[in-house]
Parts: sequence; C-alpha cells; structure tokens
Amino acid sequence: MHRSCAIPLICALLGIGPALAMSSCTRTLVSGGLDTAYNPQDITRDVAFWHRLPERSAITNDEGLHGLLGFILGEDTASDYQGRVRLAIEKELLPAGFNEPVNATMTKGTVSYALARYLDLKGGVMMRLSGNSGRYATRELTYLGIFPESSTDNQSISGLDFVGVVSKVQDYIAVRGTGFEPLQKDR
Repeated sequence: MHRSCAIPLICALLGIGPALAMSSCTRTLVSGGLDTAYNPQDITRDVAFWHRLPERSAITNDEGLHGLLGFILGEDTASDYQGRVRLAIEKELLPAGFNEPVNATMTKGTVSYALARYLDLKGGVMMRLSGNSGRYATRELTYLGIFPESSTDNQSISGLDFVGVVSKVQDYIAVRGTGFEPLQKDR
C-alpha cells in the first residue's frame, strides 16, 4: 500500500475517516524542475541536465520523459512536455491513456513501462497475459536486478535512482549482446 494512502485507511478504521474524507492518494507536485527545453544538439546543456539529475530527491514527469527519450531514442526532439508525452505514446513508451501532470513526480511504474518496451521484455505469466503495464514491468525489472528488491510501480523515483536504473539498463544491454539501438521512427 502506498504510504500516503495508509493514513486515511487507518483513520477510517479508527472511526475518524469523515475528517479525512477529502484526502486522496496523490503524488507530490514538484516546483522548480530542471531545464528540459533546450536544443537536443546542445551537448553542454545535456551534460548539465544529466549531471544535476542525481541531486533531485524526486524527478518530475517532464524530467523523466526527457531523460527516457534521450536515452531510448538517442535524443529528445520534443520542445515541451506535451510534445514528449505525444512522442512517448507514439513510440509506445507510455500507455495511450497517459495523462499525468508535468510537475508530478514520476513513478517507477512509468519508467518501467518505457524500459520494458525498449528492452522488449516479455515478463512472467501475468505480463504475458495482460501485456506491458507499469506494475508487471516493475516486477520484471526488479527480477532482472535493474530496480531494487523493494520497488513498486507507484513509488516516485529519485534522480539518483533514475540515473542508476539507466546505468543498469546499459549494463544489461552490454551483457545481453548487440541489437539494441535507439528506437527507429519506423518501429
């Protein structure tokens, strides 16, 4: 159970639920994110983005998509968050119904969904039956050692964890062999 959901549940069980009836299980909204609206050919700003990312206690959807698109596609050609979402949905790196705020913290499930697509992971029985989902993709990436054992799909991901996951995916690709190129437009 997500930690922010536990308090209303406990209070409801203790009979003080009406006082928290307006409470909901939402992720944190972050202000003051990293600059993601730079030209993809500006290597200095791209290095600065990746250098500052580990300092973030939680990354936003915008920062995470910028990083994922840069890593998976070779560069982030979108100029804003809406463009990133459209591009990621088009490349099947996000589910078609993805509708998260730009400044909401990115979840491990969102990262896992994109990486499972990129790595063409088939997963276990449930992932094979139901298809790619944040939940089963996170479980598969945890099984592969890319995410820590305690990972769940609804947890926010920090910048340091994000960079670590990208590094572990690079290691996974190197060990598994060749054939992993940035996703092509025709795919």
